[in-house]
Amino acid sequence: MKFPIKIILLLLIFSILSACTKSREQTFDSTLRAYEQVIRWRNIEKVNQFRKKPLVFSNIAKERFKNIKVTDYETTNIEDKSPVLKIVTVTMKYYHDQYARERSIEDKQEWHFDETSELWYISSPLPNF
Repeated sequence: MKFPIKIILLLLIFSILSACTKSREQTFDSTLRAYEQVIRWRNIEKVNQFRKKPLVFSNIAKERFKNIKVTDYETTNIEDKSPVLKIVTVTMKYYHDQYARERSIEDKQEWHFDETSELWYISSPLPNF
């Protein structure tokens, strides 16, 4: 009689743990998509929503960022370093409004999961366009 109860309890624990992991993964995916939109639409003011420690931008940096147009944003690799740390490699194509030449850049992003807020935060700097 005790054996089936143990199995049921183990199954219950595994299902709860997998639900937590799935939720964390869904949060990560939606956070990545939202961050991509901020970068694509050159909204430097919203970049700090994805950071625990906000960046301070000079007026020159803000102007420069507004002149960048991202034409392609592709996540090429996601490394799970731990349940709360992911390294994301993104390849971006972009051009500056003043120059008629498209360039490519690889951006290594470090994302950390905060257990308290249950949100993912980026800690790596902005790409150097």
